[in-house]
Amino acid sequence: MKGIALLLLCAAAAAQASSSCSPDSVGDLIPHRNCDQFYMCFFGSQTELHCADGLLFNPEAKVCDWPANVDCGDKIIPNRKLDVQKNLKKDGRSLSPAEICAAEDSEGLIFDHEYCDKYYKCNHGKPVTMPCPPNLLWYNPFC
Repeated sequence: MKGIALLLLCAAAAAQASSSCSPDSVGDLIPHRNCDQFYMCFFGSQTELHCADGLLFNPEAKVCDWPANVDCGDKIIPNRKLDVQKNLKKDGRSLSPAEICAAEDSEGLIFDHEYCDKYYKCNHGKPVTMPCPPNLLWYNPFC
């Protein structure tokens, strides 16, 4: 009985998440059940996105923000470490953003950009340059 109730609850949550984007919405950001994730709307469909490691989605400001600025309430706060450095080199040479994002299982991967106020995010096999929120810089050893 508990299993059926849990299944119905999950189905209701999924239905609510999928119906959150209106058919004409483009770029709307919607909170996810994980506090470090959010959805971006594009003409009624949703894309699940992740904040950079160490940041959480701030639903009021609609940006990834420092944890001190975000009230996650009862949302899940995963303890995830993003280890992308091992994926950035092959045979001792640095891979290009296009090569990194063309790799299998790269969807949603985030990694260093040439400029400290930006980062790359793999989206459907392509690198997309993403801006950091105001007053935040992407951490990399050269910044």
